[in-house]
Amino acid sequence: MQWLIDALRRTHFMKKVIQVAVKEPQYVVSTDVAFAQVDAWFGHTVRDLKLDVIYPEHTEKRPCIVWICGGAWLQMSVSAHLAYLCDLAREGFVVASVQYTARVTRRYSRHSLRM
Repeated sequence: MQWLIDALRRTHFMKKVIQVAVKEPQYVVSTDVAFAQVDAWFGHTVRDLKLDVIYPEHTEKRPCIVWICGGAWLQMSVSAHLAYLCDLAREGFVVASVQYTARVTRRYSRHSLRM
């Protein structure tokens, strides 16, 4: 194995700098941004509610889409639809994918959404 390490040290990698032309608008993705805290573990502790923010590279004011993923009242990652939301950012929108908690307010009946 030492011979391979010595051979790699003798060779020079990446002598050429590659310049890539930007063909389409770029966007920035910020994940796991905490925006609220909710009770967890039967009220003995708290946990963070998080969101992902995807926005165009340029900083002028943009319209914002708040994305609440329908997870059939089950736990689902806020990043589940990140690829689709990035398409909206390419079109010039700011997108916030928001995590939520679901809790049953009555047995076998209504659900409420807490954000």
